[in-house]
Amino acid sequence: MEDHSFPKPPFVLAQLFELIARSEEQRTISGDLNELFADLAQERGHLKAIMWYGGQVLGACTLFLFNSLYWRVIMLFNYLKITIRNIRRHKAYSFINIAGLAIGIASCILIMLWVQDELSYDHFHEHADSLYVATFSNGSLVTPTALSGFLKAEYPEVLHTSRLAGMGGNLLKYEDTEIYEEGGVMVDPDFVKMFTIPFLGGNRETALDDPHSILISEKLALKYFGNKDPIGETMTFAASLDLKVTGVFEDYPSNSHITFEFMLPLALSKLWNRDLNTWEYNNIRTYVQLHEGTPVKSVDSKISDVVERHRPQDQRPLSLQPVTQLRLNPYRGRGTLTYVYLFSAMAFFILLIACINFINLTTAKSSTRAKEVGVRKTVGACRVNLIRQFFGESLFLTLIATAVGIGLAVLLLPRFNTLSGKTFTWEVLLQQAVVFGILCILILTVLISGSYPDLLP
Repeated sequence: MEDHSFPKPPFVLAQLFELIARSEEQRTISGDLNELFADLAQERGHLKAIMWYGGQVLGACTLFLFNSLYWRVIMLFNYLKITIRNIRRHKAYSFINIAGLAIGIASCILIMLWVQDELSYDHFHEHADSLYVATFSNGSLVTPTALSGFLKAEYPEVLHTSRLAGMGGNLLKYEDTEIYEEGGVMVDPDFVKMFTIPFLGGNRETALDDPHSILISEKLALKYFGNKDPIGETMTFAASLDLKVTGVFEDYPSNSHITFEFMLPLALSKLWNRDLNTWEYNNIRTYVQLHEGTPVKSVDSKISDVVERHRPQDQRPLSLQPVTQLRLNPYRGRGTLTYVYLFSAMAFFILLIACINFINLTTAKSSTRAKEVGVRKTVGACRVNLIRQFFGESLFLTLIATAVGIGLAVLLLPRFNTLSGKTFTWEVLLQQAVVFGILCILILTVLISGSYPDLLP
């Protein structure tokens, strides 16, 4: 029968020591420790015995981990030395292998940049999930000018509304600097509250209250005023209107369905005798911000016939479309979502082909290393050791190819920008999402291209 008269160490600590005690000698030590624990528990108490035994287990675990880590590092440097030696010995083969994989990775990175940029359109706004644009059932975004005020006044779910009218090109002048500028818009004061437009100068709350005001981008501020503070200065618009600069905002991101360099209050259009509150003509966009958590479908059901009620001849249902979908999947329009799927699949297959080519070249060359494999098996190397070695070589070559691929992507960015219409710079590779994407490409490449060790005999 089992003797229960002597104190025993805690079960968890004992099992932990048994787990790391792999040799017969270490198991003998385990028995001695149990006897010492029992003596110490009888002499000094159970708590002190547990503390002493825990210290012994901790020391054994530390020694085991140190030895394991030490030998793993030694083997890692050994594998690295062998890999470098093989690269030097087979320069042409290594160049072809690394270059093929690097070109595939570079192509994948460039496509990933395009896809990531397309997916990011209008997501930079703080309230992106609650921003919508009024859209007719035929996909038209052009609405009556009276719609904005009506929605804000009649529906409590609506927090802010703003109309937007594009202006095309116009002359802007300050002192002796007169330039024909593109990218101007006319908006309501709520526009700067709805959309995330960081101000560098001026008061966001009142910047558009004065009909004779203008907000300019940082780019225009430097172009016209240099280092001078533009707030309060007067600029001439369309060669006849004097407008006061009431705000300077950061350059608006290019990944948006709206682009502009300056903003004017929509109230300024009264000078051209334009009716800002009419249901007669569809000639302006209407943007809506709902209260957080408001179901957009419930609002759609309420506003569906708003325009028809005021214009019986216009029986098109009205709904709210998220601004984050205007680029990818516009309502009854042609977006870039299909191209996002297409190019994502293309990037995957390019990387897959590059990895298959890498595997083919590696396995073709592995026959010349049969003698090395035989020697290693003779001195005691098992299949796991060989897989670790060859997988390590694959990882090292993949890391080199990834570094070369990133360099190629940076070199090709200017031509890629010309082809895609983007404005990427090398700094884009430092963005968190891009870094994560490159790591995913690296891991996927290692998993695919490193699979060839399983084919080893």
